[in-house]
Amino acid sequence: MINYRKLLLMLFLIILLFITYNSFFFEFKNNEKIDDYVLVASSTATTVSSWDELKNAVDSGNYDVIKMRNSSSEDWVADSVIVITKNIQIEKDEDTDGNILIKRGTTDLLFDIKGGQFIFDGKDEGITIDGSYSTNTKQILYVSDKSNAKISQITFKNNSTSINGGAITVNGANLTLENCVISSNKANNGGGIFVTNSDSILTVDNTNVLANNSISGSGGGIYAYGKVSISNSNISNNTAYSYGGGIMIKSEAIVKNSKINSNTATEKNGGGIRSDGKTNITGGEIKNNKSASGGAGLDFSSGEAVYNNVVLESNLIGSDEVNVFPDIYSPNNIDWMNDDNLKIKK
Repeated sequence: MINYRKLLLMLFLIILLFITYNSFFFEFKNNEKIDDYVLVASSTATTVSSWDELKNAVDSGNYDVIKMRNSSSEDWVADSVIVITKNIQIEKDEDTDGNILIKRGTTDLLFDIKGGQFIFDGKDEGITIDGSYSTNTKQILYVSDKSNAKISQITFKNNSTSINGGAITVNGANLTLENCVISSNKANNGGGIFVTNSDSILTVDNTNVLANNSISGSGGGIYAYGKVSISNSNISNNTAYSYGGGIMIKSEAIVKNSKINSNTATEKNGGGIRSDGKTNITGGEIKNNKSASGGAGLDFSSGEAVYNNVVLESNLIGSDEVNVFPDIYSPNNIDWMNDDNLKIKK
């Protein structure tokens, strides 16, 4: 005779065990995602040793992690665009010594990030993408469509475009740069980086933005319509034809403990920074910048500024060392002459 009481008890125990197991598994998987930029530990991975292999691995959709290693037989020559539409992490293989050099080919873009979460990590000795090996018309990296991208220990250099954004453009997406180098790139606006669309967010940390040039516009190093946060970084030796030799700000920016030095606005204002939006500057230094007119260090003539412990020194308008506004110009929005937080050295 069937004992229904024992049968029901056994069924209850099985259901309870199933719920407990699934709850634990779900919690474990979530705990592996430490933050928005870490993929789960169980990700599928592969290793590649050429640009074509990298593109094929991405296009296959079979891998969450792709590791790059140097090949003894051929250089990394990038002659096709890699399109990212899903969560993926590309990183230098831990067994590869030295820097990986990617020589840019004739393709318009190299990385077109159109969705998902993209991590690009050069690890200890980094990855360099060099645009000097070909003539091209577009950026190295284009991030759009609400993507989240984090780039670490990558150098973008010697790229020249006929549009905006010499190395990188961010359009309606979030981009974080950590321990990167953006150097010797050229564009119309945003010689190094161009941030279009007010929904875009650019975060720059421990990064060098050096010797970039906006050849016919503004923002020699960075031109930003979206929100920008810069910390512990060096924005130096950049040149803009018009405004903002180092940085051109159109929306909101936070600059912390950074060097904005030796930048030039050739024809207009703001050798170091030109802000038409709201800018908060804390710590750091703004030195040896040049402009053709007001505010060789900082130009807030149509923006707003909040600052604390900022050192301005040896900024120069044209060849006039005694110009009344060599370091900062903002007649309407800040009382720059009577602020103890602004340390102007003559």
